[in-house]
Amino acid sequence: MTGISRTNSDVANHGAPLKLDGLEGLIGIHLGIAYSLILADLEPKLRQLGLTPKLAAILWLVGANPDVTQSSLSQFFRLERSTINTMVKRLVGNGQLSTAPLFHDARKLGLRITHAGQESLLDAKQMIWQHEARLASKTGEDHRPRLVECLELIIDGFAISGERSLLKG
Repeated sequence: MTGISRTNSDVANHGAPLKLDGLEGLIGIHLGIAYSLILADLEPKLRQLGLTPKLAAILWLVGANPDVTQSSLSQFFRLERSTINTMVKRLVGNGQLSTAPLFHDARKLGLRITHAGQESLLDAKQMIWQHEARLASKTGEDHRPRLVECLELIIDGFAISGERSLLKG
């Protein structure tokens, strides 16, 4: 037994394992449970920095792409711009990001990581790499390329308007 089938054998429903009735074959349930477990491991660590995994990823992207726009972040994460705006406002309010009109189009605001944001990002990256090492120890480092490839297939399969995954280098 693997995955939710093995987990289910530990869950009692009136003394008997829960009947999965086909759930054990659904990709979505496996991804959902795995995602919950992965976040449960990472979120408490990042919370010490006042960050969430998504906020850390935004800092990471802005640090690597000075003057990136909220629209670009929205496209990358496949989230509504208003959702990204809320997160960016939080990072600006915390002094981790700054905004400024873009040189080539003053109507748009570009994002820049501040010194405080760089310090937070450095700490967050250390936590994330430790988390990734723990994750790899569960899956085996040799499975990483195939796992990433499978996840990219899912992302590409759900891409809006046939867009290719933006996660690829």
